[in-house]
Amino acid sequence: MIGFVWALCAEKLTGLTVMEQIVNPATSGLVFFVSAVQLFTYASIVPIMNGESTDARSFGPFNARAERWNGRLAMIGFAALIIDEMVRQGPLIH
Repeated sequence: MIGFVWALCAEKLTGLTVMEQIVNPATSGLVFFVSAVQLFTYASIVPIMNGESTDARSFGPFNARAERWNGRLAMIGFAALIIDEMVRQGPLIH
């Protein structure tokens, strides 16, 4: 969810679409994107490698089921943002 909101903020600040931010040689978006993917992948794998169950933790409304749905909806929203930008040929927020 944070990535989706930050993508919209970056669009507003730079005027570039998400894909332009990632692949534009004038920006270092690809480096940050690859670094973030590696960091979050590592952070997701470490608890599993230590034998911790992802369903064991819960704190108030933050349980495994709610977090899975939040993540799925964020991925759908991010994909919709990229598809919308491809159709419009420009950023969602001008």
